[in-house]
Amino acid sequence: MQSGWSVELNVDNQGVALISFSNPPVNALSNPLSKALWDKLKQAYERSDVKAIVLFGKNGVFSGGADITEFAALYDPKASPQDVQLKADIFQMLEEGSKPTVAAINGVAFGGGLEMILCCQERVGTKRSSFTLPELRIGLIPGLGGTQRLPRVIGLEAALPVMLQTKVLKGPEAAKLGLLAALVDGEEELLMTAKKVALELAQGQRERKNHLKRTDKLGSPEQWNKIERFAKSELQNSKLIRGQPQYQVCLETIMYGVRNGGEAGLQYERQKFRELVASPTAKSLIHVFFATRATSKLDAIPGVSPEYKGKLPKKCAVIGGGLMGSGIATSILACGIPVVVKEVNDELAKAARSRIESNLDSLHKRSKLSREALNAAKRALTMTTEFDDKFRDVDLVIEAAIEDVKLKQEIFATLEKLVKPDCILATNTSSIDIDLIATACPKAAEEGRVIGAHFFSPAHIMQLLEIVRINRTSVRVIQDLVALGKKMGKTPIVVGNCVGFAVNRMYFPQSNVSDIMVTYLGLCPYRIDQVAEEFGLPMGPFKLRDLVGFDVSVAVGGVAEVAYADRVFRSSLLKNMIEQGRKGQKSGAGFYRYSSQSRQPQKDEDAIRPFIEAASKEVKQTASKLDIGAPDQNFIQNIKDNDIIDLLILPVVNEGMRVLEDGISQRSSDLDIASILGMGFPAYKGGIMFWAQSQFGNSGAILKRLDYLYRATGKCPMLAPSFALVRAAMLNGPLERPPRPPRYMGGDDDVVIVSGFRTAVGKAYRGGFKDTPMEDLIRPIMQRLLEDTKINPKDIEDVVMGMVLPRGDHGEVRLRTANLLAGIPETTPCKTVNRLCSSGLQAIADAAAAITRGDYDIAIAGGVESMSTHAFHDNSLKKHPEVLRVGGNAADCYLSMGETSENVAARYGISRERQDRLAVVSHARAAAALLSRKQRNEIVPIRTKVKVPENPKDKASKMIEREVVVDKDEGVRLGVTMSSLAKLKPVFRKEGSTTAGNASQISDGAAAVLLMKRSEAQKRGLGCLGTLRAFAVVGVEPGVMGIGPAVAIPALLKKTGLAVNDIDLYEINEAFGSQAEYSIAVLGINRDIVNVNGGAIAIGHPLGMTGARQTVSLLNELHRRGGRYGVVSMCIGSGMGAAALYEVTTFDRASRIKEEEPSVRLLLFRDVGIRFVGGKIFDRVYLEGLPCRGDHYMTTLWSSAVSVVPSVSSASNYIYDDDEELRTILLSCKKYRDTMDMIVRAAKAYRRSLGELAVAGKAAGEVYTCVAEFSKSTFEEERRRSQAHSVFGTRRDTSSIVFEDQDGSTKFLYPENIRNILTVLGEAEKNAHDGTTLFMERVSNPIIREGRRFHEKYMELHRLKEQYKNCKLRYLEAQKSLNKELSKPKTSMEAQVKGWAKVDELRREYTNISSHLLRFATQLEQEHHQALLEHAGAFILHHYGTLSASLDAVKPALKLVREQWLSGAVEFLGESDVLDARSFHVAVTPPSSVSPSSGNVRSLEERVAYLEAENENLRDECNSWKQAAQNHELEISAKESIIEKLRQENEKLRSIIFSSSNAPSSRKTSDLSFLSNSRERSSHGGDAKDEMKRDKKEAESPTSRSNNNNNNNSASGGGTGHGHTSTVSVPGSWKESPAALISQYQAYKASRKSSRNVQLPASSSTTDKVEDKTSQHMERNGQHYYQHSRGNNNSNHHYYLQDNNNNHNILSSNGICVDDK
Repeated sequence: MQSGWSVELNVDNQGVALISFSNPPVNALSNPLSKALWDKLKQAYERSDVKAIVLFGKNGVFSGGADITEFAALYDPKASPQDVQLKADIFQMLEEGSKPTVAAINGVAFGGGLEMILCCQERVGTKRSSFTLPELRIGLIPGLGGTQRLPRVIGLEAALPVMLQTKVLKGPEAAKLGLLAALVDGEEELLMTAKKVALELAQGQRERKNHLKRTDKLGSPEQWNKIERFAKSELQNSKLIRGQPQYQVCLETIMYGVRNGGEAGLQYERQKFRELVASPTAKSLIHVFFATRATSKLDAIPGVSPEYKGKLPKKCAVIGGGLMGSGIATSILACGIPVVVKEVNDELAKAARSRIESNLDSLHKRSKLSREALNAAKRALTMTTEFDDKFRDVDLVIEAAIEDVKLKQEIFATLEKLVKPDCILATNTSSIDIDLIATACPKAAEEGRVIGAHFFSPAHIMQLLEIVRINRTSVRVIQDLVALGKKMGKTPIVVGNCVGFAVNRMYFPQSNVSDIMVTYLGLCPYRIDQVAEEFGLPMGPFKLRDLVGFDVSVAVGGVAEVAYADRVFRSSLLKNMIEQGRKGQKSGAGFYRYSSQSRQPQKDEDAIRPFIEAASKEVKQTASKLDIGAPDQNFIQNIKDNDIIDLLILPVVNEGMRVLEDGISQRSSDLDIASILGMGFPAYKGGIMFWAQSQFGNSGAILKRLDYLYRATGKCPMLAPSFALVRAAMLNGPLERPPRPPRYMGGDDDVVIVSGFRTAVGKAYRGGFKDTPMEDLIRPIMQRLLEDTKINPKDIEDVVMGMVLPRGDHGEVRLRTANLLAGIPETTPCKTVNRLCSSGLQAIADAAAAITRGDYDIAIAGGVESMSTHAFHDNSLKKHPEVLRVGGNAADCYLSMGETSENVAARYGISRERQDRLAVVSHARAAAALLSRKQRNEIVPIRTKVKVPENPKDKASKMIEREVVVDKDEGVRLGVTMSSLAKLKPVFRKEGSTTAGNASQISDGAAAVLLMKRSEAQKRGLGCLGTLRAFAVVGVEPGVMGIGPAVAIPALLKKTGLAVNDIDLYEINEAFGSQAEYSIAVLGINRDIVNVNGGAIAIGHPLGMTGARQTVSLLNELHRRGGRYGVVSMCIGSGMGAAALYEVTTFDRASRIKEEEPSVRLLLFRDVGIRFVGGKIFDRVYLEGLPCRGDHYMTTLWSSAVSVVPSVSSASNYIYDDDEELRTILLSCKKYRDTMDMIVRAAKAYRRSLGELAVAGKAAGEVYTCVAEFSKSTFEEERRRSQAHSVFGTRRDTSSIVFEDQDGSTKFLYPENIRNILTVLGEAEKNAHDGTTLFMERVSNPIIREGRRFHEKYMELHRLKEQYKNCKLRYLEAQKSLNKELSKPKTSMEAQVKGWAKVDELRREYTNISSHLLRFATQLEQEHHQALLEHAGAFILHHYGTLSASLDAVKPALKLVREQWLSGAVEFLGESDVLDARSFHVAVTPPSSVSPSSGNVRSLEERVAYLEAENENLRDECNSWKQAAQNHELEISAKESIIEKLRQENEKLRSIIFSSSNAPSSRKTSDLSFLSNSRERSSHGGDAKDEMKRDKKEAESPTSRSNNNNNNNSASGGGTGHGHTSTVSVPGSWKESPAALISQYQAYKASRKSSRNVQLPASSSTTDKVEDKTSQHMERNGQHYYQHSRGNNNSNHHYYLQDNNNNHNILSSNGICVDDK
């Protein structure tokens, strides 16, 4: 719905009311606008001075129709009747009102706008007015009378094209047909004429007509039938409307009204409109409508200025005049822009001109181009055969030459020198990496002037335009291309750069899988085509191959095979057919046969069968080598049409998810439009991603279906689910780029990497580093680290560097030298580490461990290797004599690494093809990273010297030194293919599989990181690259040492509690293709996230450097992708493996990873992976019984939180997601991680008790009866108190808040922020037992004091935030103003300088404020978090285990209790009572006789269904309750009085509580609740453990029991001091006497009321240590029950159940709860 609508009513002196309305941009008839129109019309009809009414739409538009966004709700049963009938009532008033109405139309009147003017008695329009009913384009029919009135106004024959073909009637034609009473020139004349016609109608000079009742233009029944038959025939023969029912429904509706009258037709129209609104076709087409308009939105691209709308070129050039080039030139010329077309010779130039002029003529014939525009376009065309001066003044050049990389590079190199400095250079390539083309014009690329403009053939007809941006493309260049695309009538989609871009990349699996369906699965190609066409595709995949040509298909497929080799499984079918002259339509034969007279395809089964059989044999051989199994024969024999469709489409959807994950496309709706406009996917299905979402419901179902097909086809790689789809399915989210994983805040003691850099990796013996000393590799890295962090070299306390090849003391000496040369003082020590290939990683782990131990605070660690200057083989290494005699594993330690690679391949069946495929992928990914320069920020360019022959052709010539700069990895090779690698011979064994092409390169390089604790980094104001979370080293058989990662990674994940799919990126060293392939396969790692920028096969493997290089590259890539966890791993010679886990946390941001603006980052509470819902913790771990995984427990829940069973309470809304104050607290409490770790430890403890309470299901159901009964009276009382005092959280401000517990005790005064966080920490405990009350009373006062101090500081922080926001706003406004000035062509230099100065001044100002804000927040944390965490953290640690035991162990029972208790409570009491009784909690201690399978416990599915059904009602009741609570708030003065009184009562209660101790607990697994009180006990001079033993002894002793029996007190008082003890009997079986518990509670309640009036003596204080211990003993059914009252406060009553083993269970702590202590 648009905003900014208005409706005005003006009456002139002649009595004509002008109602003008506006709703930019198209005056859509939204519900608010319609309501205002209704009001103005009523006023006009009611006013006596109004004779007639004129309707007029402002903004040069009458109305573009109804608001489509309201269609879905238009006939919703819950929609208000006014909304449903409003427009119909307006139209009826216009048609049947007492005063005549005239519509004045200037511009379009489409859809509902045309239907509105048809209700007016007359219409007047300008010559620029136009009319149509386009509803059928979005799957609907006109729903406001258009199908009935238009045929009666202009005739049936003229009306049908307007609706069925969306024909637009221009003003003159509309007047001729009778739609307009008058046709005028301009707006002023329009209004004058409309008023004149209105007066004529009012005065009776013109006949007033009710168009719905007219029949004069309908003709005779014979004419109706003739027109209907013709229309039906046209609809049946039209392929364009196949699968779209609205066309037939529209015709039926029109003819129904013609035959049965307008009123009947109107009712029929409304009925059909309602049906179509909810149809899949309408939903799909409406999605397409909005998605098409969203394609040009560039909000996902950083730096886009909304004010800049793009600048059209004044002159363009097109290189190449072939079919594509001539089509591009035609499109630009049609816009009125001059074009220069270059061809290679005069003959081709002449042919190009002819094609372009022919294209222009065809546009003219289709009324797309006027005669004047046609002639102007032909004159604006210039042909040339040279790169000459005609190019000097062009603003845009589009290269449309053939798909040849070298040719395109030559063209761009020439253009860079020829065109003017601001000329945009665009290429129309369909698949070539644009970064590769851009290497030929580095200056233009750096200036951001290189871009892709991928048109689809024929370019002057096809609407889609892919605008391909590379990393360096200027944002303004992108916007300029978007503007040009719109001007040409295209639908521009901005995509990222990769092979195939968005459309061709997304669709390449379809051609691949269609080949496999024929050659591997044995399906008939003609059946596949038929099924595809019946589905709605314009043609099947094999007809499409014939149309495109086999040679083109092979070429495009070859490009995809290089770029995406890991998921390509191709056959030689097309190549074999090409060799026999079958190339598709162009040769007259392909999969089909074509005659010279007709292009109609004819099946040719006999001719293609031999090709298919030959290809099938080859494919089966290839499948076995690529570890692809045999397809499921049952699936093949029973394959259905929908299976074929899923096989064709789901791989495309799967690749589309990769396109979204890689950031190639901004949104999935762009891919929908691309599939429709680029590949002919049926629009009425909504686009390919929308169809999949609609067909399967969610990403989880799509993943399940795709995985089934993957396994049924023998695990064909193109069907392997993408990592993006897997992640989306984990969240059960839509087919969009999955949300980035939540990041944890991190702890102060974390060892973090604040900076990291590496050199490029040089080729050993041949590259830029071959003559570079090791010192000169290390020194620049160290200097760059110091420069980046601004750390004083004196603060570096150790340097640890991994290296392998230097022998003896060489390495240490060289490292020490490099340190001193880098400026690190001599006081800083250093050491070298050698664990072979993991040395660089081991150095980082060693330094981190030393920092953790406290050996030092800051260190540099990394790795270096100069394999060029150190001997790789050491001939002095001899086998041990014992090894020579015994052999075995020890002998294998001496094997060469190549031999171990062959051992891995042989033992684990890793074929040569699998190794080569891994190598191709490595080179392709490394090449893409190299060309895009995405890693340039992590590479330090090294200026060095290299020795080369003076005469390169004569190797014996004199060697000279040449200075070079090494800033790119030298080992990466472009265009590596499977066939090229297959030509290489094995190196280590004659019949082996390890070659130079699938093994890592020997290389030179260095990498290092700077480490310190997070607290140190924060103190220095340093951002972090990441945190080293864990490190693992394992041993494996020396003979297969390459499998090290396959063992080390599981060991690492086990340590951290993570699973393989929890990791966002893997860097697994590719020492050899065999070992890397085995490790990836055996671990089941998704290949999409392994070595995403290439591995050691492509980049190189400098032994000591590799671990550090992987670390630096991994962390930078995690930042780029928004990931959280990354794993680095490698094999180690002699039989080991190493792995490390890195984490990017919430506040990690390297100083060089630039952000556009400084900002204070706030942590959403959901990022810790837990939801606090209605006072309960719900998470997938508990509800679905998933295993708890160690330290990862609290952080893995996020990924599954969205699939949690819906909450039973309306409080299920995540109340803290939008809590700014809570997020601010969490921002300052950076030690929150420590608290979470405490939770984890408690969680580990409670999980050991799993299963102990599994028998509680039946008991929980029985408890419900008691709970519901005695809850009723309690809740009613609490409701009255709540309404009287407004005591519970309906307000959200920073004032103090007081609320009461159920037992009447006062909860303390908390500033809002502290209350929030304590509620979060305390809500969990409340669900299991009432220990929260105890906790709040014991620790609240210290927290209150801290909270008050914190509140004062927080207000200062809030002031700073407001100051920051205001300053930032002023900066943005200044920047906006400056951009606006710069967009003007004549802005003076002085104005520009002043503008920039103002912007810079404001930027500095708000940057300073931001820094101050961050410092202040840090200071706030340091001053106030300690006390908060000391108390709240202890509570979590000691009480969380008890809660968790109840939640997890009573899993089925808790669900049943929750379901039954809430439903029963709501039935008895209403939702408000349920929510108000926050302190009423139930836990269960099951009798040992109850069986887990006994009782009537509902199944999980039944419970879930029940909860879902109740949820909606509870939400509505909750909202009503909240409103009622707000209406009963007390006045401020009354609140202050109550607060003061409750504060006094609180102090009295505190003195009692602190002078007493807790009831004992003897249950082995329930120690946590006792520990929670140890601090308070110790503070009063007692030992917690001793006291526990004394309590237990007292409780168990017969004397104590006797004393308890002899010291019963009456309900009116008694006992020692002023305490009060109730005498009750507790039944042994809840089921036998539920009323007994009710009577106990009522007796207790009465005693509680009387005790409230007891005055405490002056001696009662926190220092009073006198205890009153009384107990009662009861016996029933062989079990002993005790009531034990301690202290002088009546609220501490505990009921114990003693079984025959003298074990105690707390049944109640306040007469209400049942606890499992």
